Amino acid sequence: MNSHHFQPKPRMARLLTALAVALVAAFVVVPVGPASAAANTDRLNGGESLGAGQQLISPNGQFVLVMQGDGNLVEYAPGNRAVWASGTNRPNSIALMQSDGNLVVIAPGNVPVWNAGTNGNPGADVELQSDGNIVVYAQGHIAKWSTGAQTGGSSLADRIVTVANNEAGNASHNHETGTNCNFYSGALGVGSPCANGWRAQDWCADFLRWVWGSGGANTGGLNSLAISAQTYGTNHGTWHAGSALSGVQPGDAIGYKYGGSTSDDHVGIVVAVGTSSVTTIEGNYSNAVTRRTVNRNSSDISGYARPVS
Repeated sequence: MNSHHFQPKPRMARLLTALAVALVAAFVVVPVGPASAAANTDRLNGGESLGAGQQLISPNGQFVLVMQGDGNLVEYAPGNRAVWASGTNRPNSIALMQSDGNLVVIAPGNVPVWNAGTNGNPGADVELQSDGNIVVYAQGHIAKWSTGAQTGGSSLADRIVTVANNEAGNASHNHETGTNCNFYSGALGVGSPCANGWRAQDWCADFLRWVWGSGGANTGGLNSLAISAQTYGTNHGTWHAGSALSGVQPGDAIGYKYGGSTSDDHVGIVVAVGTSSVTTIEGNYSNAVTRRTVNRNSSDISGYARPVS
């Protein structure tokens, strides 16, 4: 069976900062009728929202934050380059700046699928700045959350590594509750509903898809199976088979076959590359987002895929 979950057993050998997203279950969507933001403004005040196809534009006109029809809230830099995304994909969602100061992506049915964790700051707004950073400011212009978007020419790989590192340290996201209930499947709208608003299923591939998407990668073709990373790489010409990981780079996805599996059943994200090993951050490893050192030439490694924009 092609499972993508890895739980260590004896038989076998996360543009966000510390102020980033709180538990989805820790807030209540404020029951207001959101007003649409004025066209081509650079901010959302409390109670204002972006519906499908609506956008904010930075004061210098260089950056655009779009609530896409597919449900993903995405920031684009010059050259139509995605530099940040909420990683959500529930069509016809809205981005709402709640009156309690929380920026939330809400799917149809009033279902919150992403939030900035800034509730408790009434009067706050969210601003798309000319430097490309998206910031939630409380009253007094005190920054409470930001994407930290590295828009000054940073690579796709750099952005993916930044997101992965942030998620590894994000105690609001980097663990399961119960059996397989996790933030990342919830943000993607897949799996079975959990009582806390997350969703439950084996989630290593969901972590990869969320992180790659949040870093601005094209995630089309990825799904909740670990083998989809290999398929993605094959389709885009970026799959490199072999356990030696020759040419592997930060931001790439490593596929694993554990316990004699014939198909990849786990996947992780490379964040650093050494001569004899690589450092990875992996979802659903010991039921958490886990940083690991992986030796090259391990028999468990099937190869790696590189993301594309």
